[in-house]
Amino acid sequence: MPYPLHRRLRASLASFVACVGLFAAEGEAVATPEFPGIVQDTWKVRLPGMGCTLCHADESTAAPKRVTTKVGLWFYGQGLVALKDTKLKELLAASKSTGQDSDDDGFADYQELVDGTDPNDAQDFERPPPMDVPDGGDAAVPVSPPPVTTPKPHHASAVPRFETGCSVRPQSTGSLVSSLALGIAVAAVTVARRRRRHAPRMALPSRL
Repeated sequence: MPYPLHRRLRASLASFVACVGLFAAEGEAVATPEFPGIVQDTWKVRLPGMGCTLCHADESTAAPKRVTTKVGLWFYGQGLVALKDTKLKELLAASKSTGQDSDDDGFADYQELVDGTDPNDAQDFERPPPMDVPDGGDAAVPVSPPPVTTPKPHHASAVPRFETGCSVRPQSTGSLVSSLALGIAVAAVTVARRRRRHAPRMALPSRL
């Protein structure tokens, strides 16, 4: 005698619940195609490929799909299930505000996605640029730039020099005027002597 319809429906429902419970216990969940877009729009980042590898092992669209990555297991452990967009947005806000670091490399998941690194790989993070190492040095120490020296301006003497020789000394304004006056006087005397020398001599009157 066949079972009544209600008993068969009850048995089918029990089998379905058992399968769902088995998938949940093993960390499997139905992949939601909208989740990567929500992550990119909420965190203003770009995920590689279709974005599925943030939480899953590959880009396959097969369902149910196992959650294997560190970031995905954190979301799964916080109660995220398929098709729960509101729950995902709440967890994204919590992960960003608390600095959730799923791979324990010292960099938050949100910051790694901003930097373009993998938040599931502890060896992939933004490293600082290397420091210069001096020749023969054992440790990386920052090399300071050489000091900048400003050349001293060359001040020309305000008073012209009229002397020559090894010891040339600048003259003061008073001594310069005296030298000029003396030179003019000597020149005048010289000119007067030359004129007197070349002037015609007048014959003296003879004595009676």
